[in-house]
Order: sequence, then C-alpha cells, then structure tokens
Amino acid sequence: MTHTLHRHGADDNLERDFVVLTLENRARVAPSRRERLEARFPRVYGLLKRVFFGLGLDRFLNRAGLPGGDAGLDWTKVCHSRDELRAHLERLRRADTGRSVVVSGVFEAVNACLSDLDLRPHTVQYSLGCFGRTERLPREETLEITTLCGHHLVSPRLVEKLARDVDAGDATREEAAAAMGDLCLCRIFNERRAAELLAGAGR
Repeated sequence: MTHTLHRHGADDNLERDFVVLTLENRARVAPSRRERLEARFPRVYGLLKRVFFGLGLDRFLNRAGLPGGDAGLDWTKVCHSRDELRAHLERLRRADTGRSVVVSGVFEAVNACLSDLDLRPHTVQYSLGCFGRTERLPREETLEITTLCGHHLVSPRLVEKLARDVDAGDATREEAAAAMGDLCLCRIFNERRAAELLAGAGR
C-alpha cells in the first residue's frame, strides 16, 4: 500500500498530478549504487563512507551523479503531465536498476502511459475514498492541497492561513506552495498543483 493514493480533486486537475516511487526490491537483487561504486572505485567509496558515516550517502550519490549512482532517478518524482510521466517511466526502464516502480494517478491516464511503453502493471490498488464522519474533514478545497502530502504533514490550518496571505498580497501562490512543500519529507508534494489550487482554499 502506498501513501500517495489519496489525493483529492477533479479528474481534469488530477491529470496534472502523478507520483512515481522507486523502491529497492531485494527479491530481484540488482547491485545497489553503493555496491557498484565500491566494486569499481573502492578508494572513492571508502572516502565517502568515512565522510558520510553511511548517513545520506545514497542521496548524495543520486544527486551528484557519481559513478555507481542513478543520476536523476531519485526515489520520488512528481510528474505534471502524461508526457512527463511517460518520459520518466522510459528513463527508469532504460536504467534497469532492479527497483520496483509504483505509479499513482488517475488510473486511465496511468494505464494509457503504460500501454504506450508496452508495460503492464504487476499490481493495481484503488483508493476507495473516505468513510465515517466525513463532515469533520476540512473543506474539499483544502483537502485537495493537504492530501498532496501522504503523511499529512501539511495541516489544513496552515493551508487556509497561507491562502489568506496570498489573497492579502502578503505572499505569492508559488511562495505559499513552496512553504508547504518544504514540510513534505517524502518530496511528493506537487507545488505546481498546490499553487493552482490555493485560490479557493482560504475562503
């Protein structure tokens, strides 16, 4: 189960919001970036290991594009269109990292991209919506933004406060969206979509 399935919104808006997670798959053992770097450049690997003490080394290898890293293939990616999603999936396929790929988005749009690339999903999961005392939930306009963070680290009150700041001219929509995106530790917050949605969140 992924934490990226519960985004709210109309289909035409969700068509600009796809999340791709790439996860280590130990069942299909492919050399990790650490293992590839250690095998090809043992001295460089030893130096990096001493500098980082193992903390953040994978992220450093990924962003730096050092030999043994999968440059540009972070474990999370937010795509803003079908074309961007299709291009990213094609890059992942060419990289052949051995990792599992999880794609979240409107099913018909995701399935069309997979079909274009002659790929088939291993598993399909659906979000069935919210149940229970839904009257206690924030307004739909607010939920469309808060659910962009799968661990709910962006609070409804913050969204409403930032939306009022935008309306008052104290911040731009892009600045408000960036402030919310900084709270999302998994980096799956779609700042571009949040900026588009802010107009209705503070009223």
